[in-house]
Amino acid sequence: LPDVEATEALGAAFAAEAQRGDVFFLRGELGSGKTSLARGFLRRFFGNPQLDVPSPSYLLHFAYTSDESAPSQSAPTDGAQATTQHFQASKSSLVPGCPVHHIDPFRLPEGKIAALIDFEAIFAAISLIEWPDRLGDQLVGDDSPGRLEVCFEGFGPQAEGRSVTFRAVGERWKAALARWAAEGGPLRSRPSDPDGVGSDVVAGAADTQGDRCPEPAAGRELPPASAATIRNCKPLPANPRDWRVLGIESSCDDTGAAVLDGLGSILGEAIASQSGIHSQWGGVVPRLAQDGHKKAIDRTVEEALSRAGVTAEGLSAVAVTVGPGLGLCLEVGVRKALQIAAAHRLPLVRVHHMEAHTMVT
Repeated sequence: LPDVEATEALGAAFAAEAQRGDVFFLRGELGSGKTSLARGFLRRFFGNPQLDVPSPSYLLHFAYTSDESAPSQSAPTDGAQATTQHFQASKSSLVPGCPVHHIDPFRLPEGKIAALIDFEAIFAAISLIEWPDRLGDQLVGDDSPGRLEVCFEGFGPQAEGRSVTFRAVGERWKAALARWAAEGGPLRSRPSDPDGVGSDVVAGAADTQGDRCPEPAAGRELPPASAATIRNCKPLPANPRDWRVLGIESSCDDTGAAVLDGLGSILGEAIASQSGIHSQWGGVVPRLAQDGHKKAIDRTVEEALSRAGVTAEGLSAVAVTVGPGLGLCLEVGVRKALQIAAAHRLPLVRVHHMEAHTMVT
């Protein structure tokens, strides 16, 4: 896999094979390309080449559904509510009514996630699981669940110059590996080649009962539409001066929010300090910092919006720090940003903490 595009193409090829009950284990070091593969899979599966697919590292579990998915198929149990973020990916999918779960338990001790998420329902749908070793023995055995394990190897820039090996658990994937060996590998299309977004895709998937998906017609192109339309989010105003971008920062011990225009002018900002919480300890206590962020995040964001004279509905986009930082604290800001972006169909911009410092200074 020479680059990110090749990695996404491999994910798209897996989507063409997908059926209910499929489990994909994605193994590899940080930056090896696991999320890139998941992105290619999800974009192909839902016929949405512009679908935003963030890493689930901080929120553990993302559930992607289409309009045709019944609510009961993707609704979490009470215990899973706090760890599941839902995304409506498109109007249809290659396996009608089947959600896809993208999970990353990297931040948790081994086995902890079994108490937070209903894996019986997840394994009955389709799941892409990064860092599967963290699932624990109660969820994973030598023979169960049946799965395809994708192992990334190699070093270098993120998702570039990698090689992958496959391991099949169960007869379904053993047969698939034998077929791929005879055919010369699983790759069959570019990651942005949708199978279409209309009823012809659903019909094609139904005709094959989810076993195999039809190949895209030669020369098929997306109907004319803007990227914002395809991504189901509001388009940015033509003039950057009219942009209203909410930024959220919760990487350590202070909760910050600001609204800027497209030229970088600050229109309104607010900050909630935690100095009084941590001073007695001589440093930042992560759990106390997380609690402080949870108590302050809503009012801090509302204060920034009020000072900027804008409502959440009037925003153009939302930006949020995703790392580096304290995982417990980053989660609060990321969750708030996702909530606002999803509620108002806004583009979500993921910000690298140190890169942002460099750009500002």
